[in-house]
Amino acid sequence: MEGGVHAPADVSYPAEIMRARNRTILLAALGLVAVAPAAADAATIQLNRSCYLTGGVVGVSGSGFAPNAPVTINQNGQQIGTAQADALGSFQGSYSAPEVSETQRQTDIDVSATDGTNTASTAGKVSAFNADFSPASGNPRTLRVNFKADGFNLLGGKASTIYLHYIAPGGKRKMTKRLGKAQGACGQISTSKRKLFPFSAKRGTWRLQWDTRKTYKKCTRESDFLCFVREVKIFRIG
Repeated sequence: MEGGVHAPADVSYPAEIMRARNRTILLAALGLVAVAPAAADAATIQLNRSCYLTGGVVGVSGSGFAPNAPVTINQNGQQIGTAQADALGSFQGSYSAPEVSETQRQTDIDVSATDGTNTASTAGKVSAFNADFSPASGNPRTLRVNFKADGFNLLGGKASTIYLHYIAPGGKRKMTKRLGKAQGACGQISTSKRKLFPFSAKRGTWRLQWDTRKTYKKCTRESDFLCFVREVKIFRIG
């Protein structure tokens, strides 16, 4: 093969993502904390978000259950804990989202609660936070790839536009390309094939930064925007 590209991961989770991953879990075997909103006529449960970061914190609350009854909580048909309803039949708490691999990208979760008589269910999604391209090697002059990204709507709000910034060896921005709108609750994108380097790239280590900013700003663990960085090493040019 003429030319050569190598792209190891170089993840920089921004501060909001790190806080989501590291937040203290409020439950021990889903030892949910009871609260007392107004009683409902029928049992219902709600998740506090539509999409969660893998390993992050899922907030769940319910109402309309039998007063002071134990409530069994299931995720995807498997019991993950038991909550104690309060005097109004309500509960609230959180648990750790399931792990999602980078190859799996995202998964659905079905959460249900029952006290033996009353049952309610709801659904959500869990996503990896990742960005990549494939194929991962080839001639940097001609290599055409599919760019992808996952989890770029994890901070909520309107759908994010994802940009790709090319940072040359030495640290200067060479170019910024718009990849498109993040799709779905989690913020996923997969592009059609296009050139990995839409310009003549020199040898050395390039940094490709996926983020939600049109204007380049270096991604760090304290960034207040979503960003993901990969180093791309060009070790020869055909």
